Amino acid sequence: MLHNYCSDIHFIPIAIQRNGSPLTIIPRGDTVFKEGDRVVFITSKGGDEELCRLTGKEKTEIKDVMILGGGKIGFKNCL
Repeated sequence: MLHNYCSDIHFIPIAIQRNGSPLTIIPRGDTVFKEGDRVVFITSKGGDEELCRLTGKEKTEIKDVMILGGGKIGFKNCL
C-alpha cells in the first residue's frame, strides 16, 4: 500500500483541472503537474496544514461540501 512507502506524507492529489478545461485528470504515478493546474487533494488529519505550508497557500474555511455516493463511506463521512 502507498502508506507503507510514504508514511510521512499526509495528502494525495486526486484530481487536476488543466487550463480551464472541463475535463478532469485523475493523477497517476507518472503525472506531471503544470503551472496553472488546479489540483484537488485528499488529506488525513493535519495534512491540510502541511499542504498549505508546502504550497504557500492560506487555509480557508469550507462552507459547503457535496458527498457523492450513498454507500457506507459516504454515510460515515456525513456524520
